[in-house]
Amino acid sequence: APWKDDRLIQAINLAADRRQLIQQLHSGLGKVSGPVTWLQDAWAIPQTDLEKVPGYKVQRDQDLKDAKALWDAAGGADIGEITWVVPDTWASRAAWSSTPEIIAEMFNKAFGTTQFKARTKNYTEIIPSWFSKNFDPFFGWIPNVEIPDARAEMVGAFTTGSTSNIWDVSEATEIDAKLTKSLTLTNKDEAIKLVREVQDFVLTKGQFGRVI
Repeated sequence: APWKDDRLIQAINLAADRRQLIQQLHSGLGKVSGPVTWLQDAWAIPQTDLEKVPGYKVQRDQDLKDAKALWDAAGGADIGEITWVVPDTWASRAAWSSTPEIIAEMFNKAFGTTQFKARTKNYTEIIPSWFSKNFDPFFGWIPNVEIPDARAEMVGAFTTGSTSNIWDVSEATEIDAKLTKSLTLTNKDEAIKLVREVQDFVLTKGQFGRVI
């Protein structure tokens, strides 16, 4: 709780200003990513396709309007204070030291509230909270961006029962079956097609709260 309400997940997904974050944290030297990072180019959703997806549009007016409507409909204001956690190893870098404030302001502005706060924690606090399923929203690094093949990371993040699936995603047909089959394929084009189908489905679900 309260993130079992899909409307809240969708609202966060729509309100996340990815391009602003890329500009502020990486001097504009980056691209937006779907469930697979743009660095894993062969497997990633092309930028031209992403620009048509809610949450990724260059013109954000409708996304922000929809995000606010979902937040209000789900009673987001009644949740009270929401703390975003940033790892101290991230915030200790001079160029990224203001990340907690940037994250809080981004969502407060989107939802017209002051309820979003942010703080830093170290990984000795963060990692146990993931496995206990009692964690605050988290902003930081993701693993495996140096691996060209995206299948293993997708399996880890989204298949039922995976130890890395801290969001408790469980979709036997739309995710599990397709990703499992993709691992058996030696034809890369066929495997990429299945992974793309999974990504498209994940995007319709607000990425289940896992926003890259």
